[in-house]
Amino acid sequence: DSAKHGGQLLGVSIISPQELLELDFDIVMVASEYFEQIEQQLEQRLRIPKNKIQVLSANLIKPMHFDSVQTRQKAEQLLISLCAALTSCQIKHYIDAGTLLGVVRDDGLIPWDDDLDIAVPSDMIAAIRQKRETILDTLAAQTGCLWQVTELFADQHYGLVKKGDIRNFKLAPIDRASGFPLVDLFVKYLNEHTMDYVISSRGFTMPAKHMHCLAQQEFRGAKLFIPSQVEAYLKGHYGDWQTPNPNWTLEHLQSATVFKRPMQ
Repeated sequence: DSAKHGGQLLGVSIISPQELLELDFDIVMVASEYFEQIEQQLEQRLRIPKNKIQVLSANLIKPMHFDSVQTRQKAEQLLISLCAALTSCQIKHYIDAGTLLGVVRDDGLIPWDDDLDIAVPSDMIAAIRQKRETILDTLAAQTGCLWQVTELFADQHYGLVKKGDIRNFKLAPIDRASGFPLVDLFVKYLNEHTMDYVISSRGFTMPAKHMHCLAQQEFRGAKLFIPSQVEAYLKGHYGDWQTPNPNWTLEHLQSATVFKRPMQ
């Protein structure tokens, strides 16, 4: 973000990438989901040797983790409350990504994860917007803190997702010191056979059957919706999903297409 160059963050100077050429440094650590694009910029545009670039794993750059009993229990409480609220509002959904992986494989949230992931089909967008206040009020009552929701949009075309389509509803506690994690409601765009969705740095394609056919998983006395062929879903998304990997990064995803975008 060139507007921040010359400023500071927590007492650390913010410099432009070009200023790296004037510095004597040991290593550049990349802490971003755009790590492929940043690596390319550093190597090709700035001629920084590859052995001086280190991409940090996801668990090192996340603001919080489910690595304590208290944090994990609060996150589980939130997950169960939100899924119940979505069900009550007749909003189709299933737990997704790292949340699904932890619940199915470990019977718990992954200790080095930091947020909750839920999938919703695009035909539920209007219902989510209509029931927004009901959902937020339910979360406030269940967690004791106020919540807000932000809509994020696709900035390029990908499969069934068009530029400008909503890609994500992000729920967050207004008081970030509450100890509750952020929640991503990933919007999946479907036809009869294909299910596409995007995050900021990449797009994903999976068989639509995983949204069309759902099952329920017992978890902490509640029932959570999951894809009915959950092992096939996890294998298609993660590859070797059965082996825990604390050093996991987005590059390990099997179903992702990395967006090629110019760096500023």
